[in-house]
Amino acid sequence: MKLPLKLVTVSRKNPPAGKTGPLRKNNKQKEKQISCAADAPHKSDFDFDGFFGEFVSVYPRMGDHEETEESLREALGAGVEPKEILAGARAYAVEQVGNKPRFIKYSENWIDEKRWRQHVTAPVETVDPQKVLEARAQEIRDRKAWARTIKPSQAGERIAAGLVTAAECQAAGINV
Repeated sequence: MKLPLKLVTVSRKNPPAGKTGPLRKNNKQKEKQISCAADAPHKSDFDFDGFFGEFVSVYPRMGDHEETEESLREALGAGVEPKEILAGARAYAVEQVGNKPRFIKYSENWIDEKRWRQHVTAPVETVDPQKVLEARAQEIRDRKAWARTIKPSQAGERIAAGLVTAAECQAAGINV
């Protein structure tokens, strides 16, 4: 059984944008917006033009220069270190080598989305190989259960360095 359709006339107080309604916000209105980041005081010894020039030289796909500059000023005004942005831009450029330009973010979008955070990592401490050998030798002397998984060549390195003896390796279950 079909239900009868009832037509309802709807009157709108606010018609959709178009000939009779209010204009929708568009990208052109972005130009009229005033950024307070541009007025923010920067360090007196900071050379923004030099920083901007370096960013332009390392970033793989520049978009609109004015929007990029505004985005950078906003990021710096928020307290981001310029070297973080540059390091992130360099890392992003290396990552994008070989990609088609259409897959690379425009510079202003990359900055607005704070993408440099994905590419900046904490500095990695260097490992002293001698300390690693000494720590592993101590584990052999302590007869740790996993010491049996040490390869004979690795045990030989520790013996040659004078950190353990062949008898200590054999006592730990290592075949030398």
